Amino acid sequence: MANLSSRDPAPPKGADGIIGEALQKALTQTASGGPVRRVYQDLVLPQLGASDRFGEESGAARSVSSSNLDDFCALLSSNDVTGVIAYLDAAAARGVDFDGLLLGLLAGAAHRLGQEWETDRRPFADVTVGMSRLQEALQHVAMNDPTRPVYAGGRGRALLAPCPGEQHNFAIMLLDCMFHRAGWDVCTLMEASRERLGDIAASSPFDIVGLSASTRDHVAELEETIRTVRMKSKNQNIRVIVGGVIFTDDPGLMDRVNADAAPSDLRAAVSWAEKVIVERQPELTLNM
Repeated sequence: MANLSSRDPAPPKGADGIIGEALQKALTQTASGGPVRRVYQDLVLPQLGASDRFGEESGAARSVSSSNLDDFCALLSSNDVTGVIAYLDAAAARGVDFDGLLLGLLAGAAHRLGQEWETDRRPFADVTVGMSRLQEALQHVAMNDPTRPVYAGGRGRALLAPCPGEQHNFAIMLLDCMFHRAGWDVCTLMEASRERLGDIAASSPFDIVGLSASTRDHVAELEETIRTVRMKSKNQNIRVIVGGVIFTDDPGLMDRVNADAAPSDLRAAVSWAEKVIVERQPELTLNM
C-alpha cells in the first residue's frame, strides 16, 4: 500500500501493519544475538508510550474502567481478532462513544501493554501480538464511527507524520482519526524523509503539520524537518504542532525545534488546530 493517505485513515501496512514492521526488526535483531529487552525498548516501547502522552485523554479514559482494559488486553494478547472486534462493538452498544473507544480503550490498552511488559507482568510474545491487533482495532473503530463526517471541503488541511527516523506511529494513526472526525482533509504518512515531507508541503497549502517524536535522539532531525517544511510550504503561514513524551517532559523543546504548539493529548491537538482555522476563516465554527 502507499504510505500516503487522504480523507480515509490509512489501512495497515502489510498483514500486521507498520507496528508489525518494528516488531519484525526486533525479532530479526534478537535472532542475530541482540538482547530482547534492549531491542524491544528501542523499537517497540516507543509505539506504546506515545499513545499515553499524545493519545490518552482523561475524560475519555474515565468511560473505560481498569477491568475493561484488563479484559481487552487479554483479548488482544490472545490473538483473537474476532473477539477483539466483538468487544469493541459491545462497548459501543452499551454506550461507550468514539472518544471512549479511541482514547480510553485503544490508547489505554497500548499504555497498559507497555506498563505490563516493563514490569514483567506480560511476556514479549503477548505484547507483540497485542500491538498488532491494536492496529486492526483502530481501523475498525475509525471505519465504523456512526458520526464520521464525509469531507466536503471548506475545513482545514493537515499533514501528519512521525519525525523522520522515528519508529513509532500509533499516536499519528490516532491523531489521523481525530482530525478526520473533525472534518479535516488529512494527508498522513506512516514514514517519510525530511525531503519528502517538504515536497508534500510544497504541493498543497496545508494549514497544519503535525509531527511526533518519542526520544531526544530525534530532536535535531525534527528541527531540520520543521525548517524544511516551513521553507518549502506552499502556505507560508503554515502552523506546526509536535507531540510525544519528550515535549511533555521538557516543554522547552517546542521552542528549540521551532514548533508553534505541543498539545498534551490528541483532543488538545485538534482543538488547537481548529482555533487556527477559525482565526483564518471566522465564518467557521469549532467542531470540538
